[in-house]
Amino acid sequence: MALRIDSEWIDIDPDVKPEFDATFGRLGINANGAWLTAFETQHGARGDRVEVPAYPLAEWIAENWWALIHEPEKEQSSKHDPGFRARHWLGAAREGFALPDTWIFSGGRNSVELQSKATLLTHARMVLPTEMSAQLAGDEVELALRTFVTSVITRLDEKGYKDTLLQQIWSVFNDLDQNERKFARLLGAMGLSPYSEEGGIEIILNDFMRSASERVTEDLCEASDEGDFVGAAEDTLRSLKELDKEPEIDLSSIFSIGQPHARKPWRLGLDAANAVRTRLNINPADREGGTRFFDHLKLSDFLNGNRGFREAEDPVVHGSLRRNANRLQTNLIRIRPESRRFDAARSCFLAWNQAAEGERLITKARVPDQQASRAFAAELLAPIQYIRSRTSNNLLSPFRAAEIANELSVSQAVVTWQASNNSINIVGNRQQTRSN
Repeated sequence: MALRIDSEWIDIDPDVKPEFDATFGRLGINANGAWLTAFETQHGARGDRVEVPAYPLAEWIAENWWALIHEPEKEQSSKHDPGFRARHWLGAAREGFALPDTWIFSGGRNSVELQSKATLLTHARMVLPTEMSAQLAGDEVELALRTFVTSVITRLDEKGYKDTLLQQIWSVFNDLDQNERKFARLLGAMGLSPYSEEGGIEIILNDFMRSASERVTEDLCEASDEGDFVGAAEDTLRSLKELDKEPEIDLSSIFSIGQPHARKPWRLGLDAANAVRTRLNINPADREGGTRFFDHLKLSDFLNGNRGFREAEDPVVHGSLRRNANRLQTNLIRIRPESRRFDAARSCFLAWNQAAEGERLITKARVPDQQASRAFAAELLAPIQYIRSRTSNNLLSPFRAAEIANELSVSQAVVTWQASNNSINIVGNRQQTRSN
């Protein structure tokens, strides 16, 4: 298995809490053959497993199950958010014991990101040195976590404990039917628990599901959290209503290009942009490359229309699209022309990339297909070769970035994002940026 968590039980005298003592053992966490629990003490002792109670970790997994597996990062700063940290960082389950500095969160549908860094645990006088980053199949992660939690509950049963919080949560988990599990996955994608009241969001989500497809609902939940879901749902329904009025765009020339299959989202987006430029005979350094792309697809008139209804630069939802065979309809909600160009390019990629016909959302979610669509649009509309031609000594100032952005009809953030991700130094700007 790509992920394995288990404990070799050790009988000890009562010391901390009954459920902790009953599940004490040598805990091992192994991902893709690497021991995340490998350690070295100050006295030089080494091993692959740490001696800790398994109960705290099992309870944390059960309590955060739906978010742990189905909630992606919402922002670059998600790991600094206390709520996200509590749901996805194994350190939140330490209870004073030694657990690795490991993050687990959704990497998009049926994939889970696992990231682990070396950590010094001063109180335990040991170092856990393993560092790794991996994308694992979601069903394999679910199996590994379920197997571990079940083993801990079996151990509790054997020791005569029947009503711990872990056992209560797991009993509810096992009693959920198929529809309840589907609903729990959607709540989990927003970072919410199906086991607690969430201020009416369940009612709003239920109503939304009657008006939108399952794929659209998943797109919305992956991009939203408790604070912005209601507004994002309203934007989505408005955009879907307007979608019927939008013209159909013929994407046959794009769909006939073999779809790249890079594993990294940024690479997939870049390869797709290069493939499109090759097919359409667009020079990768052409400042008008984006316009030529839109002209070829007859999207220019669509973009020149007075459309959109959101002034916000980065709302949760940027628009909706519908693919029917080789034809695309898209409704873009942002008003600024440079944002609409960017979102139009993204909609073309998402229609091309999706395996089936139907509706999708263009969102700010940090999941692979949405990330790849941003990389595609950034390279197509703000080609790095052109940006390099407008810089000197591999340096880019905010003033020059604004000039280039104006020349390319994109936002300054896109130019800065392209430059910083291609080893061009941004002078006088220490903040990280990303494409819009």
